[in-house]
Amino acid sequence: MGYKDPPVSGQIKPSEVRNKRGRPKGSINRKTIVRDIASKHHHVTLDGKRQRVTALEALLLRLQFLAIQKGGRALKELQRLLETYDLPTENGGQRYGVLVAPPRMSEEEFIDLHNAGDPMEPPKPFMKVLRDVYGENNTQR
Repeated sequence: MGYKDPPVSGQIKPSEVRNKRGRPKGSINRKTIVRDIASKHHHVTLDGKRQRVTALEALLLRLQFLAIQKGGRALKELQRLLETYDLPTENGGQRYGVLVAPPRMSEEEFIDLHNAGDPMEPPKPFMKVLRDVYGENNTQR
């Protein structure tokens, strides 16, 4: 007897209802309510032109305006939103990193370096495979 095979006394009969005061039909949860309110459209004036935007866009535009004009809490909240949703800021959202490349080495040195972690692993001649695929001239720089 397991979860797929409950005792007959514990099984629900076809006409039986166990949760009589459960969620009423047609009710909606908070997430749906918030989504409906945030997606309603409103008219705002941007740069002297009347535009139709969602309530969420209007709130974010107002937050941006307050952050620019007054700073303070509005600026902190705008920065938090930019970080939370990974939105582009300066440089168009481009991220910069550093590429660390090993010094120039021979094929044998490269194979030794690659296999240094596991001495039982046979050498893998990557450079030979690259030469076979791309040719001699394209693998040397």
